Amino acid sequence: MGQVSLAASAGLSTKEIEGLTMVARGAAISLGRNLPDAMDRIFRGAIKLEPEILDEIGLFVRVDEASEKYARQLGKTSSSLTQVEKRQAFLNEILVQGTNKFQEYAEAIKPDPYVRLGAALA
Repeated sequence: MGQVSLAASAGLSTKEIEGLTMVARGAAISLGRNLPDAMDRIFRGAIKLEPEILDEIGLFVRVDEASEKYARQLGKTSSSLTQVEKRQAFLNEILVQGTNKFQEYAEAIKPDPYVRLGAALA
């Protein structure tokens, strides 16, 4: 809940929070990490624009590359993007890369509140 509160206070929408949570879940399963750790890294990386934190979880998002891609979509130059737009570009790229990389894992194991993750994988 702490990560969700932090994300909401940073202005992320419910859909964006759900997307980051799915990415974190898939990353946790595929990398053998615990979910709170994966969520912490992905949410902090997204909110603080810290690619180094995302690198540790297997997402290689660069602010300048994400900004250039987003600027093209908006018909702008990357240098004309506002800080809010650069933040949105970074978040969008995390969601794209994370979904491409981890969605299969996130959907492979359905959550069961009565079974521990380790037991579900066995």
